[in-house]
Amino acid sequence: MSNQEHQNTDTPPKWRAWLHIGMGIVYLLFGMMVFYVKKFGSIDLSEPVVYMMSALLLIYGAFRIWRGFADLKMVNNNK
Repeated sequence: MSNQEHQNTDTPPKWRAWLHIGMGIVYLLFGMMVFYVKKFGSIDLSEPVVYMMSALLLIYGAFRIWRGFADLKMVNNNK
């Protein structure tokens, strides 16, 4: 996020960066859970669906963590 975008939000930039990191961890945990449980409620998921859902959740979680660290680096460099 650019400096201008940070100024247009109500959330402080450092808090937003930590929120990205926290949500990234949650997505990683959900990705691992889907991979090991292989069920969604009472629906049994097929192997390809399990792998695709897990991969998407893990990739998105890693992206959110990377984005959080990039935002923290930008905030710390602007001080």
